[in-house]
Amino acid sequence: MEHDNTGDARAATGQLLSAGHRRILYLGHNAGYTTSEARLAGYREGLAAQNVAHDPMIEVASARLDRTDGYQLMCDRLAGGPPDFTAVQAANDLVPAGARQALCKWGLRIPDDVSLVGYDDLPPAGDIGLTTVRLPHDELGRTTVRLALRRDRQGPVDDHVMLGTHVVVRESIGPPGR
Repeated sequence: MEHDNTGDARAATGQLLSAGHRRILYLGHNAGYTTSEARLAGYREGLAAQNVAHDPMIEVASARLDRTDGYQLMCDRLAGGPPDFTAVQAANDLVPAGARQALCKWGLRIPDDVSLVGYDDLPPAGDIGLTTVRLPHDELGRTTVRLALRRDRQGPVDDHVMLGTHVVVRESIGPPGR
């Protein structure tokens, strides 16, 4: 059972591209983890689909993928000078929550100066108005139980289930340079 991390990330990138962004910082790649690799691939595919050049200099690795890491990574990025991006796509919802704190500390406004997109639709996404990919957590639980019960009754079952997701658009996306 899974959901399409690559397709979901591509859809999130598409939201930013549709708003007019062309310099989208990818924040929170954790190399070697299949989920992280798939989400980064979706980001890159989304850029390529709109003929936006891939720039590895605006892909930032993360070790912990938490709020503190997002804050520190963004502070480090902004300490190097004015932003070379107009939007941030993050690997989950915790990283952009920290990045948002750093952006505000540096006097940048969401979404007027920088747009943000996360992934998972976990707290604090709704509290901070973060546009994000909503994972079907309830459906994941129900489907897991249903498959387990079926296996108990029927024995091994070759069931591959791909669960759907969608982008929840909130207040964190605006056109670049508003």
